[in-house]
Amino acid sequence: NGIEISDAGGLVAPTAASGFKVLGNTVAARSGASCFLTRSISAHTLTDVLVAQNTFLGGGTGTVNIGNGTGIRIENNPRIDVPSGASAAAVQIASAATGTIVADNTITALGSVRGVSVSGTDCHVRDNTISTATGECVRGQSGSHRLTVRGNTVTTSGAADCIRCDGTDSDASFNRATQGAAGTLGALAMTNTFPQVIGNRVAAAGEAIYLESTTADGVVSGNIGTSGTQGIRNRGDNNVITGNRIKGMTFWGINNVATSDRMLLDGNILTGNGSGALTDAGTTTTTGTNITA
Repeated sequence: NGIEISDAGGLVAPTAASGFKVLGNTVAARSGASCFLTRSISAHTLTDVLVAQNTFLGGGTGTVNIGNGTGIRIENNPRIDVPSGASAAAVQIASAATGTIVADNTITALGSVRGVSVSGTDCHVRDNTISTATGECVRGQSGSHRLTVRGNTVTTSGAADCIRCDGTDSDASFNRATQGAAGTLGALAMTNTFPQVIGNRVAAAGEAIYLESTTADGVVSGNIGTSGTQGIRNRGDNNVITGNRIKGMTFWGINNVATSDRMLLDGNILTGNGSGALTDAGTTTTTGTNITA
């Protein structure tokens, strides 16, 4: 590994590591390793580490790989690139990491590799520019909890979901998402309880916003969808869908499918979609005042 913070023979092997910085380095071509890695420090304390202003070019096991630690900040790195065929994302955050912040970076992933993958708790991915080929730009894994994905510009050139959150209490808000081809679920996809999808702008090739049948008690509000197959497809229960502007879809502005129950659909502007504004096959749906023509 290029720079490793570890109890396993890395550059720094601390009894307790806190408050130090990794600044201004260039690490390249780590074909079977990572450019930056934290790991194997479970017996010690790793906190308040800043990784900034570095150029990380290519890590075969993930370019920046956060195995554990609390409050590690990956900020203002002008390039974090990961090659096609890498076994982990450009920025990989494991379940043992808490409060990791990934902010103001430029991240590029080739092939089917993801831009950012998060399994930790209370992590933030914000204000980054993330570009991928056929990998998700941001993926919150099922073990993640209270993941915040905000203010990013995310682009896939091929078939991939832009942002997908599988953990509980996920927040994907105020992002700009552009999808090159239809992915697995949707350009913005949520699959667990208490999701928030607020204030995003989405140009999709597939479904712009997708709520899986396992979602519940979520809020989808203030989003703008300008292209795709369907604007918002909901399969979950007890979700609130309000104040969205959906246009330019091949099919429906909102498709509330038969698996859904106890939904609120209100205050949406749904003109200019191929099949129509709204179709509802759900149970106990409350449909308020939506603009449909």
